[in-house]
Amino acid sequence: MTSFDPHDTSSAMAQLDRVKSLLSSSGVRFLDLSEVFGGVGIAVASGETEYVVITVMVGAEAALWVSSGVLKDVAHERLPALEACNRWNQSHAGYPCYLHDADSGWDVLMQQHYPLQLALDVPLFFKAWSLEGMPRSTADARGEESFSRLEGSPYTWDEEDSHRLLMRSMF
Repeated sequence: MTSFDPHDTSSAMAQLDRVKSLLSSSGVRFLDLSEVFGGVGIAVASGETEYVVITVMVGAEAALWVSSGVLKDVAHERLPALEACNRWNQSHAGYPCYLHDADSGWDVLMQQHYPLQLALDVPLFFKAWSLEGMPRSTADARGEESFSRLEGSPYTWDEEDSHRLLMRSMF
């Protein structure tokens, strides 16, 4: 029986390297993020300001998480945040969002989860659905009245917010 070590990211990194190779061969620009406890990730740009973070977690290396930050540091009012997410999710099941309420701040995230091999086997799906569709949906969500009332600010395409999104995509 093998033991689980969340500090050993070698298998997760090997899987993420496969995704990075696919992106590089397609001319997609991305930013390597520092390894964190439990996983690895990259930030993938979409336009000038939007991006997604792709995460592979230790112990779940066959899966891929694609996340985007709708808003960060939203007001600590649970009911309006959950209502905004539920309203969005009713008509956008392919791009679900949720409230990530941590001691360090509340954020609204959008996230997809599917087998990593799917992204590698059907790169056009991966590109259209996750790398292009999610950033577009994230921007659309920010424009919804229910989200604008949450008083948060958009994630920005920089290392600090990318790392924040990586951490929150896993925990």
